Amino acid sequence: MAFLGLVPSEHSSGRSRRTGAITRTGNSFLRLLLVETSWHYALAERMSEKLDRKRRGASGQIAAYAARASERLHRVYARLSYRRRNGKVAVVAVARELAGFVWGIMTDSTL
Repeated sequence: MAFLGLVPSEHSSGRSRRTGAITRTGNSFLRLLLVETSWHYALAERMSEKLDRKRRGASGQIAAYAARASERLHRVYARLSYRRRNGKVAVVAVARELAGFVWGIMTDSTL
């Protein structure tokens, strides 16, 4: 997540700790793809025929991982928008979570 610049910047001194906007370090194209993809989690997931075919073609573990990720990402967006956060802030938070799921599926040797 830090590699993509999706973590908040920090300005700390002594006991005070202030976080700011995202750092924007790393690959800007990958960050853009994650943020644009994250806008889709604002709506509840509807299983299209195309998505259903793709999930049926994948292994059971990967399909379950994808379903868990989809549910969690939608919940993160819903929770942040319920708290009256700016929509853009909520989407960047979802993009950060999505980066974690992508990293997890790439590094998990059991999948």
